[in-house]
Amino acid sequence: MARTRNARTRRCTACGIREVGISVDGVGYCLDCHNERMAQIYGVKRLELFPREFVAEDASGRTHRFVVANLLMGGFSEWSAEEDGVGYRFSIMVDPEDDQEAALRRLHREVRAGRQKQSLKLEDGRYILSNALQTREGQFTLDETGCGRIESSGDAEEGRLIIDGRPVAASVFLRMLSKYEGFNLFYQVKELGDGVLEKDTVLKPISIDAQTILDRFNECLGWFLDGSFISYKREGACFAALCERLDEFELLCRHGDRDVARSVGQALIDRMLALHHDTVDFPDTLIEIVRRSMPKKLPGGNEHG
Repeated sequence: MARTRNARTRRCTACGIREVGISVDGVGYCLDCHNERMAQIYGVKRLELFPREFVAEDASGRTHRFVVANLLMGGFSEWSAEEDGVGYRFSIMVDPEDDQEAALRRLHREVRAGRQKQSLKLEDGRYILSNALQTREGQFTLDETGCGRIESSGDAEEGRLIIDGRPVAASVFLRMLSKYEGFNLFYQVKELGDGVLEKDTVLKPISIDAQTILDRFNECLGWFLDGSFISYKREGACFAALCERLDEFELLCRHGDRDVARSVGQALIDRMLALHHDTVDFPDTLIEIVRRSMPKKLPGGNEHG
């Protein structure tokens, strides 16, 4: 299976009208026809009618036009909002059985939040700065905290970042970093659907030590317990607090030892199964989050996330 982009000459094998958006075993389909096939094969409901485009401004007042698309597969449903040409791109992944309208609303929230965080700072144009990005709108330097999407520029010798919807060549980015000469650079590579860096948020080191994660989880859980019992009256607050602790566990799954992550995940599940409660679905949802995050071991010793 391959996702096809900018396929302007090929037409969908099924409808013969729309352009090919995805190829399966060499056969090209538009996303609508592909999603219809997947919905029938896996017996899930797809969202057929939704706004395919919208226009929004970022924090600096620049206007961006986004194209919304959905890719439905057996194990996931991806919703994306991509700016025409080179620019912003946002994506979220949900289960095919999940509420797709809610997923679309979540995508719009991600777009709003991601546009408000500006990683480039507009500088006074009276003096030309050698370590700034020069554009028609002015010259920009790097903020102390930011994010950018990694892309190939089509040049075999150099890639680029897309920062605040602007292409920044790798050599230019390195030159811009010279503004902070003598400082340390912390970085973390995240998947496109892992969320955005929002306004008034910063990155900070987080411990993924197994015992630390377990201790923090148990400490947080203890705030809401009466012995081993949790009341439905405290369920909502407890759920929100424990989700933050599970963010740390997910980082362990992604960046730490996989065997350790599996053992920590099982310990978290065992702890939650031992709880007594009068709620409807607590802690089942949290347990499912842990199980989805835990690295799986495949036959033959191979692993995947």
